[in-house]
Amino acid sequence: MAEPKPFGTEPFRPGAGDTSALREPDLALLRTILDSIPGRVAFVDFENRYVYVNREFLTFHKRTAEEVIGREVREVLGEAAYNQVSGYNARIRAGEIVRWEGWITYATAGRRYIQQTYTPYSPGGGAPQGNIAFGRDLTEMKEQERELAERTAEIERQRVRIAEIEKLSAMGTLLAGVAHELNNPLAIVLAQSTLLLERAESDDVKARAARIHAAAERSGRIVRSFLAMARETAPTRRPVLLNDIVASAVDVMAYGLRGASVDVDLDLAPDMPPISADADLLGQVVSNLLINAQQALAEQARPRRVVVRTRREAGGVALEVEDNGPGVPEPVAARIFDPYFTTKAPGAGTGIGLSICRNVVTAHGGQIALVRSAGGALFRVTLPTGGGAE
Repeated sequence: MAEPKPFGTEPFRPGAGDTSALREPDLALLRTILDSIPGRVAFVDFENRYVYVNREFLTFHKRTAEEVIGREVREVLGEAAYNQVSGYNARIRAGEIVRWEGWITYATAGRRYIQQTYTPYSPGGGAPQGNIAFGRDLTEMKEQERELAERTAEIERQRVRIAEIEKLSAMGTLLAGVAHELNNPLAIVLAQSTLLLERAESDDVKARAARIHAAAERSGRIVRSFLAMARETAPTRRPVLLNDIVASAVDVMAYGLRGASVDVDLDLAPDMPPISADADLLGQVVSNLLINAQQALAEQARPRRVVVRTRREAGGVALEVEDNGPGVPEPVAARIFDPYFTTKAPGAGTGIGLSICRNVVTAHGGQIALVRSAGGALFRVTLPTGGGAE
C-alpha cells in the first residue's frame, strides 16, 4: 500500500489521500454529523481549493458539490469576497486560529453578515496543511437587531413627541389665561393712547402716543397669534421682508437693551427677497432671541455685544443672533428648545421663549438651531421664501 500523503501537500485530485483507516460506516457517520451542524463547514488546502464542504455550505452558496469540490476559493466565493478574506491566509499558515465577523458580499449568496472561524489543520501536530473553515450566517439576527433599534428609536421619538404635546397643551392653557389677563389692560392702553393722540398739541407727545398705540396693537396681535399657534391654527401669512421685521423688533427692544448696556450691531444683507410669513410671529422670534441674548449677557463684563445678521440663501433666507456671552453648556444646549426648560432662578424665566421660537419657525416651514454654544451663543434661523407648507 502506498504511503499516505499529508493533506494539502499536492494539488487536489478527487480521491487523493488515504481514508483506509476509516470504515465506510464511520465515514457516513462523520458526513452525517458535519451535515447536521447549523453552520457552513469546509476543508481548504493551501492551494486554496476546497477538499470538503458540508450540506449547509452548498445550500448557502446555492451550488452543487461538483461546482465546489476541487475548485479555488476565489471561484466559489467570488472576487469581492475572496479579496476580503484572503488577507487571513498568512496568519492561518502560521498556525493561528483566525476569527472575524462582519458584512461580506458573495457571488451567489449576496451580501450577508457572517461570523467566521479558520482553524489550521495540522495532521500529527506538524506544520499546517490547510484550514477548517466554519461560518455562521447572522444576517437575520442583525436585521432583527436593526429593526428592534429602529422601533426603539421610534418609540422614544413618540414618547418625546407626546411629552411635548402635553407641554404645549399646558402652554396653550397658560397663554389663554395670559391673553385674558392682558386684553383688558391692553384695551385701556389703546384707548388712552388714542385719546392722547387726539388731544395732544405737541408733535413730540403725539409721536410718543403713536408709538405707544402701535406697540399696544402689536402686543394684541402677538397674544392672538400665540393663541392661534397653541390651538394649531396656521399663521396668517403675507409677503414680508425679514430685514423690516428685524429692524422693527430691535427698535422695540432698544430701550431695554440700552438699559442693560448691550450694544446691538445690525448686519442686514441688501436685496433680501420677500418671504410669505406672519410678521408679528416672526417679530416675536427676533424679540425672544434678543431677550435670550440680553439675559445671557447679564453677568458678562462689558462690552456686551449682540450681532443680528440676515443673509440670502438658496431657496430662502437666514437670520443669525449672536452674543459674546459665556455660551451654553452642552447639557443645556441639548434641551434648550424644550418647553418650560430654564436654568434661571424661579420667577426669573418661564422657559417658553425659545420653545415658542421653534414652534413659530417650524410652522413657517423653517428651522432654528443653536449652531455654536461655546464662546457665546449663536442661534440660526432659516426660512423658505415660499413660507413652507400651509
